[in-house]
This record gives sequence, C-alpha cells and structure tokens, in this order.
Amino acid sequence: MTGVLASLALTAGCTQPPLGPSLTNVTLDGISLQPTQGNASLCCCRVVGGATNRTSVALHVTLKFAAFDGTSDKALGTVFYFIKDLQPNQRASIDASGFLFSCSQAKQIKTEIDVNGLITPPE
Repeated sequence: MTGVLASLALTAGCTQPPLGPSLTNVTLDGISLQPTQGNASLCCCRVVGGATNRTSVALHVTLKFAAFDGTSDKALGTVFYFIKDLQPNQRASIDASGFLFSCSQAKQIKTEIDVNGLITPPE
C-alpha cells in the first residue's frame, strides 16, 4: 500500500504546468549591412533592418549578428543588439553598429534570436 501511495505522490508531482504562449514568432525583415561612413570599402559596418513581435506577449529580444567573408567558418565579427519591451505586433527598427571592418569584406550574416517573455503580475 505504501508503494502505491508513493507512486501516486510521484505521479502527481510530475504533472506538467500549463504551457504559456509561444515566444518563437519574432520575425526579422530587411536585414542588411550598411557602412557607417557611407562607403562600403571603409571601416566600419553596421546591421540595419527590423524586428516584429508576432506573439501575444511583450518580449525582450536579444539579437546576435555574425558576419562572415564567405570563405571561412570563422566570423569576421559579432554584434549583439537588444530590444527592450517589444510589444505584441510591434515592429522595432534595428541599427546595430560595432563591426570593425568594411562592409565589402562581409558576404554573409548569420542571425540568432533569443527572447524572454514579460508577464504582468495579477493585481
């Protein structure tokens, strides 16, 4: 009988909490490299574009942009960009500077998105 009660207690303790809204639907648009000095052959380079929150909750969004020259697996550089309190269906402009090389050197950008949902405590 003790084994049955222990089994029931373990089973009850292992139930999954209800799932919240998906946080994976953040879309990026118009992502491109632009020179900071207006000349792609001069230093330096930045990432521009936009991010839209297509979820039902506000988010903090961290973007990681890595630039590659097209011949090596090693990134020329990496830039992080943070968007605070991106509301549902809101679009935020991206202007991520920090690449210390000319845009003409970069042939490819890889992007990683990390999101954290914001919740409002019940009143």
